[in-house]
Amino acid sequence: MTENSEYDQKSLRLIQGSSTGWDELSKDCVAFANGKGGCIYIGIEDGESEPPFDQKISDDLIEKVIKTIPQRTLSVAITANKVTRSNGGEIIK
Repeated sequence: MTENSEYDQKSLRLIQGSSTGWDELSKDCVAFANGKGGCIYIGIEDGESEPPFDQKISDDLIEKVIKTIPQRTLSVAITANKVTRSNGGEIIK
């Protein structure tokens, strides 16, 4: 799927590790909220169409996304859930 005004994909590194990009992710959520809405797939690297086959997403990380984005935005509603892709790798949608 090609990234556009209603779809974006981000690396899992954006929300994990010592140097996270919560501000960038929050800005993308605000942009979608100000438009038609949209969907961000977290866990797919640039230039790839699927996550690594062995990538697993913890429930704690999903909860962190659900709590962090509203704390950094104003009146932006999100949902986040784990999706297992066709290759067995997991992403946050």
